[in-house]
Amino acid sequence: MSDDEINMDDSAESDQGEEDEPELAQYGPNGSEGSKRPESCLSEDDGIALESHDPNASEYRENAEPDNEVLNHDQLEAEMKKTIADVQAVLQVKSGTCRILLHKYKWNKESLLERFYEHPDTNAFLIDAQVIPRHTEKLPCGESECDICCMVSELSGLACNHRACTPCWRSYLTNKILDGAQSEIECMAANCKLLIEDEKVWKVMFYITDPAIIASYRRLIVASYVETNRLLKWCPGVDCGKAVRVNHCEPRLVVCSCGSRFCFSCGNDWHEPVNCRLLKLWMKKCSDDSETSNWINANTKECPKCMITIEKDGGCNHMTCKNTTCRFEFCWMCLGPWEPHGSSWYNCNRLVSD
Repeated sequence: MSDDEINMDDSAESDQGEEDEPELAQYGPNGSEGSKRPESCLSEDDGIALESHDPNASEYRENAEPDNEVLNHDQLEAEMKKTIADVQAVLQVKSGTCRILLHKYKWNKESLLERFYEHPDTNAFLIDAQVIPRHTEKLPCGESECDICCMVSELSGLACNHRACTPCWRSYLTNKILDGAQSEIECMAANCKLLIEDEKVWKVMFYITDPAIIASYRRLIVASYVETNRLLKWCPGVDCGKAVRVNHCEPRLVVCSCGSRFCFSCGNDWHEPVNCRLLKLWMKKCSDDSETSNWINANTKECPKCMITIEKDGGCNHMTCKNTTCRFEFCWMCLGPWEPHGSSWYNCNRLVSD
């Protein structure tokens, strides 16, 4: 074959290569062939696949107006009371009972009423929600010995008939409100899960009379309303104290009246086009080498249910997550549910058996 023929063949192959567009290699989620993944979508540091977004999509338009409503404390309380009144008109129970039920259903009124209508027995529905006791019996009135302080005085209690003197009730509720920051408080009797209605706290029994404690309890109720409602989020601005409400729960830019611009899903500064998961990975990577991160890894653990960071500052291995949307009870040693551990407060049965 002549040199001219060789050059002609090479030229033809080159022309054909210019006409055909190069194909991207196809990779699956774990690097195997299967789906197209441009190299520009891979992080040089750790190979994390970046999720590309359509720059023309409405949620990523830089000049799009945020679609959210800003509510202060009084407006939040008014909205909460309106929702409670709507449910109370259907269920015909006390407003405190309605608030507890709405809290359990994350303030989704439609979901609560749907489950209520589906349940054949109203009492059974309320018993399962821990707002009325399973068994009640008539107890004698008059003075008697308090099981808590052993003092003889007039006793009072809840529908479960677990009674105590007024100073013991006041001390118990004050501790739960100020130290435990709880808006859903169970009966003080062991193994009784009945939740105390709001009316029992300061209206009917007059257990709490201090205006400062009553104000703290009301703030906790509003806080639980925001924290358990998927359409509400506290503004992270310094000393802002307002919440923003959206129509749909999704990662999106929200703007507070204080000027804070943040992501509704994760609460961090707005981070388009990076999604919340990648931002969390990046923030974790940046803090891994810091002394704070080393201390957190050595002294804290994550809740097995909601993954919030928890510090154990003493006491037994029985832990209760302080996240109002979680309240999961678990063992500090094995991170398993606490129920199987029984009364093994300082020794983990699971680790001993293993």
